[in-house]
Parts: sequence; structure tokens; C-alpha cells
Amino acid sequence: MKAEKEIEKTTPEYAPVSWVCEFLGGCSRSTVDRLRKNPVVEFPRPLKFGKVPLFNIEEVRQWAATHRE
Repeated sequence: MKAEKEIEKTTPEYAPVSWVCEFLGGCSRSTVDRLRKNPVVEFPRPLKFGKVPLFNIEEVRQWAATHRE
């Protein structure tokens, strides 16, 4: 049981583009694509699961925390 809880703490959670858009306050898939392709912004890179990009939730939250005004 304890080992399972340790794995849960260290296993990153991933979410699709729709979650990222909702988290950022409403945007489109093309907005996320532009953020991803802009090297100045340093938006987190997704993990590809087939053709579906999945974003690490914690990385997106950390990025948003440092880029909000």
C-alpha cells in the first residue's frame, strides 16, 4: 500500500489540449500550438500518445504561475 502511494506521488498526470485551454481560461487548439512553437515562451512540450498530444499537468501549472501578470 505504501509503495502504491509513493508511485502515485511521483507519477505525472497528463491532460489533452482541451484541458490546457480550459485551464488557461478559454482558448483554441491553435493558440496552444502557437504557444508550443514559440521558443521565447518556453511552453511545456507535450508527450505524444499516438497523434494526441498530452501535456504534463504540473508543468503547465508551473508555466502558468510564472507567466501570469
